[in-house]
Amino acid sequence: MNDAKNNPKPSGQEQSNSESSFDRKRRIIGAIFGPICAILVWITPIAGLSPEAHKLLAIMTLVAL
Repeated sequence: MNDAKNNPKPSGQEQSNSESSFDRKRRIIGAIFGPICAILVWITPIAGLSPEAHKLLAIMTLVAL
C-alpha cells in the first residue's frame, strides 16, 4: 500500500522519453528481423499451401513484424 507513495509516477517528459526510446528500438528490430523472417518463411517449404498462399504468408510475416 505504501508503494504508491514510494514510487511516484514518472513525469510527462520522462514518460515521453521512454516511449520514444521504446519506439526507436521497436523500429530497428522490425527493420532487421522483419525481412529476415519473411525470407525464411518464403523459402521454407510448407505442405498444403499454394505458391500464392506461401508468398502471402511471407508478406504477412513482414507486415506483422
